[in-house]
Formats: sequence, structure tokens, C-alpha cells
Amino acid sequence: MTRLLKTLVFVTALSSTLRGAEWFEWSEHEGGSHFYSATDSTDWFSSQAEAVLRGGYLTTIGSIQELDFIRSTFGRTELFWTGLSTVNDGNNGGFEWVNGAPITYSYFSWRQPDPTQASAVIINQPNSRGFTRGFFYDVSPFDSYRGIVERDTNPNPTDPNGGNGGGPGDPNGVPDAGSSLLLLGLATLITALVRLRRY
Repeated sequence: MTRLLKTLVFVTALSSTLRGAEWFEWSEHEGGSHFYSATDSTDWFSSQAEAVLRGGYLTTIGSIQELDFIRSTFGRTELFWTGLSTVNDGNNGGFEWVNGAPITYSYFSWRQPDPTQASAVIINQPNSRGFTRGFFYDVSPFDSYRGIVERDTNPNPTDPNGGNGGGPGDPNGVPDAGSSLLLLGLATLITALVRLRRY
């Protein structure tokens, strides 16, 4: 019975962790709609790798409107990775977006960025009074935050709304991936149950 319980806990954790991403469309993006989701990863490198696996990249914020969209969709107080970093530039302090886009907008807080260290940029850093206006802040890329994934193309091409049913913040979002992993978890559970019945 203990083995069954452990298997059920494992499958539940697997399905909740790997259920796929919920995507939100921002139709006002220059050049057409872009789609956004949050990563499950922690450090900047893992978040960027996850973003690539989802067909995108860590977000490249090009305007105050895009920053406002991200903050209203994912939260105004949680710190999130962006795709802006000096990771490819060593300690030279040269910030670049991960997709090579030009830096047309930045919103660094006071005394930022720090050009003396290799760093990656988060958003929503609170000021000295504890208020957050979405400030950019450079931190170690090994710190732990979720990231915001951005895609140039619809993650669910059969759904004209990008899979979220009706625009940003719609709670009826559908996962873009993860079904095969959920099936794998269920197969593991069924195998465990069959083995238990033999004993």
C-alpha cells in the first residue's frame, strides 16, 4: 500500500509540474501578436533553455506597453527573468536581448545596471520604499526566479486566440504541451497497480 501511495504522489507531482504552459496573447505588439507564458525554472540559464524548448525566448521588452501587459498578466510584485543579460559579454557590461533585438526600451532602477558583473535582468524590483513599478534590475543569473517566455508565433495554431480562449488573463487557458508526459505518468501508475495486484 505504501508503494501505491508513493506512486500516486509521484504521478500527481509529475502531472502538475509538467501539465504544459498557459499562453496569453498580446495583440498590440509591434509587428503582430506575440504570446507569453511563465517558466517553471529557477535560474536564468534554465529559464532560457525552457523558453527555447517552448518555441520562444525569455521576453524582450520593447515598450512600456509591453511591460504593462506582462505585469498585468503575470503579476506586479513577483520578480521575473527577462531576456536581457550580459551573459554573452563576460564582464564587459554589454547588455543584449537573447533574440538579438535592439534595446529600444529599458526601465532600470536607480544605480542600475551594475557594469562590473555578469548579470541578467529581472522586472518588478521594488524601490527603497517597497513600491514596484516594474523596474529592471540586474542580478546574478544563478539567482532563483521564474521567467517570462515570449513567442513570435501562435503556440496553438488551431486556436486563433493562441490557446487562451479570449485574451490576456483569461482563466480558460489550455496547455500547449505536457499531454504525453501526463500519459507517461498515468502509464507508470497503471504499471504500479498491476504489479501490486500480483502480490
